Amino acid sequence: MRLLHMLMGLLSLVPCLVEASEAQQSVAQTVGLDWQPSVGRLVLGLLLVLGLVVLLAWLLRQVQRWQPRSGQIIQVLASQSLGPRERLVLIQVGEQQILLGVAAGQITPVHVLTTPVSVSEEVMNASPDFAQRLVEALAHRGSSKGKGASS
Repeated sequence: MRLLHMLMGLLSLVPCLVEASEAQQSVAQTVGLDWQPSVGRLVLGLLLVLGLVVLLAWLLRQVQRWQPRSGQIIQVLASQSLGPRERLVLIQVGEQQILLGVAAGQITPVHVLTTPVSVSEEVMNASPDFAQRLVEALAHRGSSKGKGASS
């Protein structure tokens, strides 16, 4: 009797197994045929994220240009390299000038000047920011390549 019940239970599972097999085949066919649109969506999403990163970087640069630089409280007056990672920096905070020692991962006040050092505008403007130096270097490099090709 138990054997008969077990046999009837197994026979009742046959239609379920057939349906599962058919469902598995249809899923395999669907996945095999529809992988191209999902890859297209993946690439489109990736391009959208990359475009968003580029847009945010551009906006950040634009916002930084709008900030006034002359009204800063802390100004770097001079800088002298002492080695590959060490330098002395003279900064001015309000009316006070401080000489700082800057090393890898460490900034140490070396001396607070009692009488401020007078720095002319030419000396302060002699060290342009990185962007200006890069443009000048690229312009110089481009002009030297042009001269070498023509001779």
